[in-house]
Amino acid sequence: MQSTVKLEGMEEVFKNLRKYGDKVSKANEAAAKRGSQVVLEEIWDNIGKGAPYPEWITGELENSIKSKIDGVGKTFAVAHIGTLDATKEQAIIANSVEYGHAFPGQGRDVIGKTEHSKSKMSENRVKAYPFARPAIKSSKRKVNKIYKEELQKIFGSNNEGD
Repeated sequence: MQSTVKLEGMEEVFKNLRKYGDKVSKANEAAAKRGSQVVLEEIWDNIGKGAPYPEWITGELENSIKSKIDGVGKTFAVAHIGTLDATKEQAIIANSVEYGHAFPGQGRDVIGKTEHSKSKMSENRVKAYPFARPAIKSSKRKVNKIYKEELQKIFGSNNEGD
């Protein structure tokens, strides 16, 4: 059995790609900037939520988390959010708060040297206080809406316009 597919209007598609290519690239970059700012603000809002000692919140972690646009192409833009230009210590702190950690001398660095039971390991852990993962999850709709808005500026709501 053989099937044949005939595509019509491809010349129109290529014409529109040439016409809108640079505009789409700029829209992607603008959406990535706006979208990453939304996520970044959510992250900042989440830092310290549920922390047992609010007086420990110094602002250092919040100040170390930034966003930047790393790559822009015709059909994409890449935004990075995190401890991008932070020190190694700040990155370790961010990771430890996000995922939790073992107390020094009680984690991977001593496994094999001493005997650990699962209950003892769980007793000697600092609870995670995730801030980035919930921010990404809660921001998805807002970021998608931003992308839609930026593309509608180019194409209009009825797929026409400059």
